[in-house]
Amino acid sequence: NELRPALEAALQEADPSRSGATLREKLQGWRPGPTLQGSTPSQREPPCDLEKILRPLPFEADIKRESSRFVAGTRTWLFNKIDAWRSTGRGSRCMVLLGDPGFGKTALCAALYSQWPAVVAIHLCRHGDTEKRDVRRMMTSLAFQLASWVPQYYDALQEILPRLQLAGM
Repeated sequence: NELRPALEAALQEADPSRSGATLREKLQGWRPGPTLQGSTPSQREPPCDLEKILRPLPFEADIKRESSRFVAGTRTWLFNKIDAWRSTGRGSRCMVLLGDPGFGKTALCAALYSQWPAVVAIHLCRHGDTEKRDVRRMMTSLAFQLASWVPQYYDALQEILPRLQLAGM
């Protein structure tokens, strides 16, 4: 709730025609702006001052390993479905990928993150890794990644940092 005013201000600045709309309506159809487009994962420079507090989980090795396991040309139907979902701008802002063990969910997500510049945050859950299964660590890690990309979100997090620290985060 504390981030809502900053998000609304950022969205208003990005698209003044949506003033008066609800936050959900403003987020509908949102796509990364010019500062995000055309960047690759290796160009992502995280805000270091947030790193100490949010303690993002490291995924570089997982992404490298899992994306190398993804076989190009497979799951094309799923890539197409995800691309259609994200390009329509309608419906849910979140897509949940469910599948049996061994389906390739992790490899697919790592491949998407590596190949699609619009994917700016990732969390790869590991059954045997208590930190990567921890919901709080997942959320702080995703927050850190988003702050690395969205200046208004970074500013909003910087504003509430003192309260987060006092709350024991």
